[in-house]
Amino acid sequence: MSANYEIYTGGSKLFYVLLAPGVIVHETSHALACLLLRVKIYEFKPLALKRIGSVVYYGWVKRENTNNPIKEALISTAPIYLGLIILLALTLIPFWNPIGYVIWNEIKNLISMKENTPVLEPLTSGLNMLTLIPMIWLSKRIINPLFWIIPYISLTIILSAAPSSEDLAHAIKGLKYLTVAYLAYVALTYFLPILRYATYGFFETLFVLLIVSLSLVAMGFLFLIALYMTFRIGNITAFTPYLMIIILDLILYPLINGAATIMNIILFYITLYLIYKWNLSKQN
Repeated sequence: MSANYEIYTGGSKLFYVLLAPGVIVHETSHALACLLLRVKIYEFKPLALKRIGSVVYYGWVKRENTNNPIKEALISTAPIYLGLIILLALTLIPFWNPIGYVIWNEIKNLISMKENTPVLEPLTSGLNMLTLIPMIWLSKRIINPLFWIIPYISLTIILSAAPSSEDLAHAIKGLKYLTVAYLAYVALTYFLPILRYATYGFFETLFVLLIVSLSLVAMGFLFLIALYMTFRIGNITAFTPYLMIIILDLILYPLINGAATIMNIILFYITLYLIYKWNLSKQN
């Protein structure tokens, strides 16, 4: 038997092009989970355009049916956790020198916190991590390719991370088992605290990585807003804000460095929004 994962039905050719990296990550995550769990793969298409009637399939993994609910859950939800790891790798590697040490220190700080630590302390730590990547991103010049690549990669992977309806159908039973197992573990650690060493540092690391991921989600969302307004404008005036911030970057960055990028981003969204509203008023 086989399970078929198919995503992205319909849409324009440009839609396919923009989301291609995310689709590749989505299907590759399924395939990697199959390999890790020793589940046979019959066919792997990380990116394909297959039309059946009016439906276009944009990638799939055909594999054996394991009849194991835990394996089914882990394979079906792989785009969430493996996609997250791939996203973090792709975005953190270019910035590793300035932030790798900070992330490691935050994880050690969380591990060292006692049970009676004020609740605001880990929240403050999380807030610091939430702003870390955006601030480093905003320190880049607008003419630097990384300034555009990082939010784009974040957007396309995030949009592709959600499990399809077929993924959820395969995963639901196993997810129930995993939830029960986790609750049982939490209950046991209450009576046997020594069991906590089995997951020493795991949840702290997960917390930091999830916070960093949230910052990437925010960056991707901002990029999505810009794309939406650009395509809705639909004429050459949509490129005016992009040309404007490139010129301003060339003029201002040598004078005020990172502050120029922040100012340009604000001006970019204001200008793009005004052009968007002006074009909407003309259409009406």
